Amino acid sequence: MKDIEALINESKLDEVLSNDFFLNSSSVWLFESIEQIEKGKKTEHGEEDVYEIVLKNGQKFFVKINFITPNFTKQFVVGNQMNTSKYDNTVSDNYKNNFEALKDDEQIAYIMFVDESSGTKLTGTTRIYSVELFRGIERAINQSFYGKSNLRGFVIRVDNSESKRLKLYKRIIESMYSKNFPNVFVDMISEKQVNTTLLIASK
Repeated sequence: MKDIEALINESKLDEVLSNDFFLNSSSVWLFESIEQIEKGKKTEHGEEDVYEIVLKNGQKFFVKINFITPNFTKQFVVGNQMNTSKYDNTVSDNYKNNFEALKDDEQIAYIMFVDESSGTKLTGTTRIYSVELFRGIERAINQSFYGKSNLRGFVIRVDNSESKRLKLYKRIIESMYSKNFPNVFVDMISEKQVNTTLLIASK
């Protein structure tokens, strides 16, 4: 506990969040609340679950999990595979290999977390509470994923202004979801025009 607090106080947040203690243990602090405020809300491409996380310091965040229908999942995979092949065959091959033989009923989920102003720069002002923010996000994802037997993978949108945390996010996914989604890769091409990098995990 003291080591974690010291790292946070020294502004070494990445070390805290990637620390094995954080990745392999239960929460150190408590959030004020975490609540599902939308469940299965119909969207243009599927259904959306939304969670509200309120930290002890009063900061509020939202986790949005969009389950894309199988039809749009196929469009996502094929479209991104073709688009990325123009610039980077490695990324294109990752789509091809990791989503090979995609079944007709399989789908993916898009995950995005924002603050109450819809900002995506999450960790700049949360400091010590960032640990609990990520724990809250983990709980929200796990709750929504529960029982989704046809979920082939998920995509996390990362604001390019937080690109330095991409390695951290990747390690968290690999540590927490490797059993069900062992294949993880990065796509910096498909949504470059909207300043977003895709972090993708699949079965």
